[in-house]
Amino acid sequence: MPSAIATALASWQFTGTLRHYQADVLERVDTDAASALHIVAPPGSGKTLLGLLLAARRGRRTVVLAPTTTIRAQWVRAAVSLAGDPAAVSEDPGDPGELTALTYQALSVLDSANPFAGLARARWRDELEADGRSPDAATGWLDDLADRNPQAFKRGIASRSRTLRRQLVRQDPDLLASALHPNALALIDRLVAHGVETIVLDECHHLLDHWALVVATLVARMRAAGREPLLIGLTATLPSPDDADEYDNYTSLLGEVDYEVPVPAVVREGNLAPYRDLVRFAEPTAAELKFLAAHAEGLAVLLRTTFAQTQGLQFLVDTLQPEPEQVPPRDALEPPAPDEDLTDAGLAAAFAADFAGAEAAAAMLATVAPRHPLVPHLPDVARRPPTTEESLRLLARYALERILPNPAEERLWHRIRRTLADFGYALSDRGVRRTRDPVDTMLASSLAKDYAACDILRIERDALGDERLRALVVTDFAQHGNKHGGLVRAAGALRTFTTLVADAATSGLRPILVTGNTTAPASRRGMPTCSSALSRRCWARRSRPPRCSSRPRYRRCTHRERAPRRWCVRHPCCSRADPCRSWSARGDCSGRAGTARR
Repeated sequence: MPSAIATALASWQFTGTLRHYQADVLERVDTDAASALHIVAPPGSGKTLLGLLLAARRGRRTVVLAPTTTIRAQWVRAAVSLAGDPAAVSEDPGDPGELTALTYQALSVLDSANPFAGLARARWRDELEADGRSPDAATGWLDDLADRNPQAFKRGIASRSRTLRRQLVRQDPDLLASALHPNALALIDRLVAHGVETIVLDECHHLLDHWALVVATLVARMRAAGREPLLIGLTATLPSPDDADEYDNYTSLLGEVDYEVPVPAVVREGNLAPYRDLVRFAEPTAAELKFLAAHAEGLAVLLRTTFAQTQGLQFLVDTLQPEPEQVPPRDALEPPAPDEDLTDAGLAAAFAADFAGAEAAAAMLATVAPRHPLVPHLPDVARRPPTTEESLRLLARYALERILPNPAEERLWHRIRRTLADFGYALSDRGVRRTRDPVDTMLASSLAKDYAACDILRIERDALGDERLRALVVTDFAQHGNKHGGLVRAAGALRTFTTLVADAATSGLRPILVTGNTTAPASRRGMPTCSSALSRRCWARRSRPPRCSSRPRYRRCTHRERAPRRWCVRHPCCSRADPCRSWSARGDCSGRAGTARR
């Protein structure tokens, strides 16, 4: 090995003072004896510097992989300060340096051609057959969907292709290389040819699925070239063993934790503020409690209402009266067939082709339209209310056969999907499946938690005052929970932010929303301004001057400015002495010249 490659980072120096736990990590770990170093340290503990010093101790050319461009830029700045020569550090995939900082995505781009499309279609057909269709019916439905709604067909193939890729790559890692984009493969080969032998994995808890397999491919290519790479994994959050196969991907790369920096040590150094954990219990709102008490009955009403309408009712009739098969012409010498009731013949054909589906359709028809002419012909055992399982199977067949193939019915498809999500069921292109229990979903996504945040901030504001109060509200995700529901809204940063802006006690704090792809400060009137994530829901028309509909006789403002979640705001041309008639998110008068929810 050329000496320039073996000692590429050996001259890098840190002239500052290490924190005690950083020095302890450098003293305890051996960069030459292990093939992977797994280090866990809390935020603010200096993981970036620690990773660079470990790479410099080994001395070999290094690639740093980070989840975002912002974190990648942070590594570049820190590396330049150690190297002294900016030319030694690169973030250009086409021109690696002594240390090259890249994102995981740069290595993970898949080829646009889908090598798993055929297998994905076969899996989709198997799913439809498992749901009660015959092989010919399943194939015909897929052909019809591809012809009538190609976008929905492509989405279904793409989702199943991703699942197949994850499963097959675990069995044959070489298969992943065939699915990567040629540019991603060229980048991997370029890093190997450049002599990279140290791989630093920042925020390595992301390495659960695809990224873990791509890194494993890079390591395999390096070993095939006769090198023994060192992996340095840095994270503040260990993944959960409950992630099953994904957790196995993670541990197969990095193994067990080699060193964990304790939080008290970081607090003692002054790099984390002292804190106390306090818990506030929040009871669901009145509307949420009402939903929880009646969600089972509400699901039954929803299902029956769907089939009581014209389109749903016609589907039931068509299910029980399928198109008769073409009868070959009768021979002249053959005696004529006895007269047969065509309705009874259609019912017999329907039950013979799909007994469970026909029984469910018969029970639903007898329930939602007991006076329909077809009902007297139904078997007595079918004239009963359908079970929940039968109703859901029927709804899945109705949605897949009549709604999904028709692009004009896309809004109805999403409406049914949102409504079912509230009751703990997921509607997809494979049918209806049970998901999370609606009680758990409601409790996890309860709006009462956002109201509790408002109450906490109000108490802190009263105690500290606006000058001293500095608050940070942290959520797990920008949106999480029931994202598809209509009644049970998804929780997360977006909803919490709009609640803080709307509440009378916190609107004056001028909160700012910051997520991975969104920054949305509140305006001077407290209303959130448009941002990348909210722009789809924002109806503000800046080119159209606002109009105030208040009347001088009543001296109150009723102006509404259309914006996210339909906030009502006071118009600047109205008198500030006028009482506010808007209502906050909890139904209380805001009493402020700020924002309030209608």
